[in-house]
Parts: sequence; structure tokens; C-alpha cells
Amino acid sequence: IFTRGPPAAAEAAAGDGGGGAAYSVCALGGQDCVVSVWVTCQPKALVVVRDLFKEDVLDLSWAADGSTLLCCSMDGSVAAIQIEPHEVGTPLPPAEQAARLSQLYGAAAAAG
Repeated sequence: IFTRGPPAAAEAAAGDGGGGAAYSVCALGGQDCVVSVWVTCQPKALVVVRDLFKEDVLDLSWAADGSTLLCCSMDGSVAAIQIEPHEVGTPLPPAEQAARLSQLYGAAAAAG
């Protein structure tokens, strides 16, 4: 997802102090049973969640609100991780996200 606002590193990079720069927030999960959330304008993970699952992470998906990460594991359990807007900023509206994808990767990427 693309967001705008905090973290402070993005605001400083924007040069205007108003959080105008857009950046991405992504989540990773794997065979090590760990889920991590990354903000592309920061050098370290925002959060690393260990001991959430006993087996491999199978799938991750952002909920429509853009701040809830849904996770499931091979052990049959599911989890929801709530990320607060002050931690990652506010998700861009879908039209603005599509425009950003189109700008970066071409029209086919924005189509979904």
C-alpha cells in the first residue's frame, strides 16, 4: 500500500515538512514463522513479530482499511495485526494509488 504522512523520515525527504512524499508499506512472512512490516523510507523493519505462529506463514493481506494486516499459517491459525496511522501514515485513496502504480510501472500495473 502507498501511504502519506509519518514516519518523520518521509517528511524530511519531502522537504516541505508536511508529509507530502508517498512511500510504500509492505509485509513479509515466510518459513521462519516470522511476520515483518517494512516502510520503504526506513532502513529497518517497523515491526518484527515472532512466536505468532508455530508453522510457516502462508499468506498475508492488507484489509480494506489499509492498516490491518491479516495473516494465516500452515498451523491453521490466523491473526490480525493492527498498524496505527501514526506509525505508517494514512493510506492513499485507491485512485491515487492506481495513478502512482501507473506512473511507476505502466498502465497494466494500475489495472490490478
